[in-house]
Amino acid sequence: MDLAFARKDAAALKAESRFSQAVEVLADALERAARAFGPKNPEVIDLRIELADALFLGGDYRRAAPEFRRLAADLAEREKPGHDLVLRCRLMEANCHAAVGETNLALTQLGALLDDERRFGVDEDRILELRRQIGLLELGSGRRLRAKTTLSDLLRDLEQRYGPRHPNVDKIREILESLDDL
Repeated sequence: MDLAFARKDAAALKAESRFSQAVEVLADALERAARAFGPKNPEVIDLRIELADALFLGGDYRRAAPEFRRLAADLAEREKPGHDLVLRCRLMEANCHAAVGETNLALTQLGALLDDERRFGVDEDRILELRRQIGLLELGSGRRLRAKTTLSDLLRDLEQRYGPRHPNVDKIREILESLDDL
């Protein structure tokens, strides 16, 4: 079994935006590798990550979400719950739910992720970006008042961290001004 060849083939297919074919290649390689090495083998986990990413990139969010959820659980066992890859898989699962319109679930997951990232001492820039994503999802789902609160709090922290003229500050300020105009 040549996992390197399967990965290379899948990467080439993804580069050509042929995601469903990349998924087939990765799923086939994953099935064989899992039988040979077990589902929690590092090589198998790497293939599972590539498969979940290919599903996401191809817009198959309903299949990608449970893949990311299982990966987060398995990686948390192997590493620690605060490991970057665990947190990334949790974020990707929430993004999948948001993409299919499961906004309440996505916001719940993003809120829990935000709490955990703060607890684990994750880089402040990543926390600020997660807060931005939450505010925009709230806004996009019609929760204007909640979004205004989230984004106003974020604006204060962005200004404090980057100063009042930073592009990220300007973007959030513009969004908040557009909320005032409605």
